[in-house]
Amino acid sequence: MSEWLRPSRIAKIVFDVFVKDLHETIERYSTLHGIGPWKISELTVEDAEFRGEPVELGLLAAMFDLGPLNIELLQAHGTESVVSWFEGKGDGSSWHPVAYFQQLELAEEALRTFADRGIEAVFSGRIAGSRYWVFETEKILGCRFELAGGDLSDVSFGPAGDA
Repeated sequence: MSEWLRPSRIAKIVFDVFVKDLHETIERYSTLHGIGPWKISELTVEDAEFRGEPVELGLLAAMFDLGPLNIELLQAHGTESVVSWFEGKGDGSSWHPVAYFQQLELAEEALRTFADRGIEAVFSGRIAGSRYWVFETEKILGCRFELAGGDLSDVSFGPAGDA
């Protein structure tokens, strides 16, 4: 097993699902699957780049903690090309897992491991003290994959009813 992938180094596994209507999706997930309570936040992605070009990206995010797994619903807004890429059909069929490292250095180590294997990030950005990289790994893993790491203590989430 690669050193960067050891479970003791990964702080959280997150399951990101991109949707067009966050509030409708929260209601559907809560009603159909009994998932909740949700925490919600409006996030601005700084230094966002998509395919090497600067883009604008904001996210309305709803998070549900399920032990070591977080389910995160995301409604994207900003530059159309990156929003369309993340949303796909916008029906929740666009998703990817995230390996989140509390220490940014560990995420950067994982990023170098990907680069050493010829896998380059298609999207990168920063939220608060954390960095994100998303890869088109569908041919390898069957889905996209995201690496993330750093300090999220400045990000606040409130109850879903507040947004």
